[in-house]
Amino acid sequence: MVNYRIKPLEWEKEDEVGSDLCEKHEALTPIAGFRVEQWQSGDWAYHFCFDEYYDDGGGMCESLEDGKSICEKIWEDKLKKCLIKEKEG
Repeated sequence: MVNYRIKPLEWEKEDEVGSDLCEKHEALTPIAGFRVEQWQSGDWAYHFCFDEYYDDGGGMCESLEDGKSICEKIWEDKLKKCLIKEKEG
């Protein structure tokens, strides 16, 4: 029997960001994309997308690490719906 675990998101800092952003980090998977951005105002936001064209959701976060943590939780929760638990014993 094969056991699986969820691969953590691999984040990359984007070099080019829009004029309203200071910083942008992105994690792309074959089925989803995640972004954490810092705006010129200093505020942080996260976004996630399981659709090719439209964000599925997002919100404000306290920091880059907070946004990444929120995105990791969304990623894990989404994938856990596809997994089944093995019987013990």
